[in-house]
Amino acid sequence: MAAAPQVTSRNLQEVLMSQKHEQWMLKYGKVYENAEEKEKRFQIFKNNVEFIESFNAAGNKPYKLSGNRFLDQTNDEFKASRNGYRRVNGQGSRIETSFRYKNVAAVPGSMDWRKKGAVTPVKDQGQCAVLLVLALSASQVTSRKLQQVSLSERYEQWMFKYGKVYENDKEKERRFEIFKDNVELIESFNAAGNYKPYKLSINEFADQTNDEFKSVRNGYKRISNRLISSRKETSSRFENVSDVPAAIDWRKNGAVTPINNQGPCAENFFITTTNSNSNNTNNRKLGSSTCNFFQGKWVYDPSYPLYSPTNCPFVDPEFNCQKYGRPDNFYLKYRWQPFSCNLPRFNGLYFLEKWRGKKIMFVGDSLSQNQWGSLTCMIHAWVPNSKYSFIKKNGLTSVTFQDYGVMILLFRTPFLVDIVNEKAGRVLKLDSIQMGNAWRGMDMLVFNTWHWWTHTGRTQPWDYVQEGNKMYKDMNRLIAFYKGLTTWARWVNRNIDSRKTRVFFQGISPTHYEGRDWNAPTQSCSGQTKPFLGTRYPAGIPLASVVVNKVFSRLKKPVYLLDVTRLSQYRKDAHPSAYSGDHSGTDCSHWCLPGLPDTWNQLLYAALFG
Repeated sequence: MAAAPQVTSRNLQEVLMSQKHEQWMLKYGKVYENAEEKEKRFQIFKNNVEFIESFNAAGNKPYKLSGNRFLDQTNDEFKASRNGYRRVNGQGSRIETSFRYKNVAAVPGSMDWRKKGAVTPVKDQGQCAVLLVLALSASQVTSRKLQQVSLSERYEQWMFKYGKVYENDKEKERRFEIFKDNVELIESFNAAGNYKPYKLSINEFADQTNDEFKSVRNGYKRISNRLISSRKETSSRFENVSDVPAAIDWRKNGAVTPINNQGPCAENFFITTTNSNSNNTNNRKLGSSTCNFFQGKWVYDPSYPLYSPTNCPFVDPEFNCQKYGRPDNFYLKYRWQPFSCNLPRFNGLYFLEKWRGKKIMFVGDSLSQNQWGSLTCMIHAWVPNSKYSFIKKNGLTSVTFQDYGVMILLFRTPFLVDIVNEKAGRVLKLDSIQMGNAWRGMDMLVFNTWHWWTHTGRTQPWDYVQEGNKMYKDMNRLIAFYKGLTTWARWVNRNIDSRKTRVFFQGISPTHYEGRDWNAPTQSCSGQTKPFLGTRYPAGIPLASVVVNKVFSRLKKPVYLLDVTRLSQYRKDAHPSAYSGDHSGTDCSHWCLPGLPDTWNQLLYAALFG
């Protein structure tokens, strides 16, 4: 037998760098002519990455460097190809327009250049980006002039950036006038200075008047005062001028848009200043949440779903609605759109790289299986040729993506607390979690329970309920749920090391057996093809969610609540219904895959990386 090659620190770093290069190529759509060119570009890429990392590690500058899509170019190549504005088709020719001023004196005070053919809507400015993006502190940038282009062109770029489409030219022109007024207001505010520790910039609402914005958004955006798991929200307004801190990053308050992707050269480079002496407590408080991902609406998106069930080996037949004859596919085409931001697009390769060598466990009932199956399929769609192992044994299911060492496990337990077979029968022990030993050592835990707490009769999986030394034949289900979930919270407080393990709790997943919940008393989920599109779900939030929030107030360790209840209530169309494998009856509690649980995992992804 041949000896296994010795893995050294040096060649391991080379492998990791190669993987970074592959991910970078995928992200920016890089394709090279041959292997020789690819190797050459890899070496340049590696040199640039090592330079950036060593520069940032030194920590002696008030800014850090970050790579972009030009990382496979040398400095000389970058300068040679981007010396000045982008040329059309590589030539110095200019776009001809028939418009000319006949007399300099006739030049008006303002002009919409789009109408004169001098401005091309959303032209490709890709090559005007810089090689290294600098995140400068206020002390280095306060004297810098903001780069601007004409209002007309900025308007076209802004429309492109935020996907704005208007009904007709008249509406577009009206919105342009509002946009122009808002931009002029922002520029005059910034030019005045007034010793303000911040500057303003346009965001996606720049074509709305103040009254329009207030009527839709009702004031400034609210942010969480603690982790979103606490669900105790606080307004970002200051009650008194004296309460305003010395410095504040308004991006974190939703008042300005952060500089993330400046791909089309960013129509207006803006700077949000921060004071080097700013209070760290204020920064943590304001930065705990930048967007409420759980408030939004469902929008039709033909680019969905994120994967095909026929190509995923992990979809349980119970959830594979297309395989079992569901005739419509509209339910696959809806995407969750938060009101005040965008969910980051799921990237399975990025997920695997970030969680390389880690163990992720879903703990709960069949709704946990729903989410587990969704996540494994979403990741598999990104690495369809990657080696994996798929094991089911003794109530534990696992998928391991072997090239990355990422293991995603499913631990089935419907109550989180123990059920024990005793002489009296099956006993639900509300104050015991002996099986919790199996949850230790995980890098991420995603818990869920509620579905089975409501079962009665033949489907009830226990005969007695025990709390302490007292046995009960039955108990109010909400009270029992509260007691059991409190035991789980106590387990988390005692056993979780927050430095090593991220903990999530999946919010209450609603059912749609009774149409009266959405003001359609004669209906159920059967035959539903579209979401509930009202602004407020008539049934309101279930009482189980109130219990969850109450228990969360007692948690001492950070647990992120994936508050999926309200957004899931709208999806009366997303259940298996009659298309649930060999199961009889109508299933209005679980969810088709692909489908709604994919959004749960996009929210999980946003919580991890967003």
